[in-house]
Amino acid sequence: AATTPGKLTTYGWWNFLNDALNEVERYEASSSPPDLGSHVRLLATITRRVARRPPSSDRRLIGTCLANASMSHMHLLASPEIGQFLVQNNDEMRERNMGRIASIVFDFSFYRTNSIRRSAFSDPVALEQFCGVVAANAVSTGPE
Repeated sequence: AATTPGKLTTYGWWNFLNDALNEVERYEASSSPPDLGSHVRLLATITRRVARRPPSSDRRLIGTCLANASMSHMHLLASPEIGQFLVQNNDEMRERNMGRIASIVFDFSFYRTNSIRRSAFSDPVALEQFCGVVAANAVSTGPE
């Protein structure tokens, strides 16, 4: 958990993934984008593992981090309302990232029909991993 007084937040995988996807998109928008295929593959592989974790496990992990932080120097986190806000914020970040990944997976413009590289998200290995992310998340979240 990373927190700045006045702007409480958690910083875990879902935040990191959001920032990393933004950076990939930013680099690809530049005039001569580098090949980020291997980076996107790594993001997809790690995300697949994290997506297997049910949201209840995420909530427990955040609760543990908040309890540890409140024992040290961050007495602000002792409030149950603040803790609940941070847990909900993480849940929303997970949902937002899963929506982004699903939009990549179901955007058929990323699927190559010839050998022209369109995007790091066009990498077949990354796309397959992202499909696995969507499936793993569906299984781990269950019917909601």
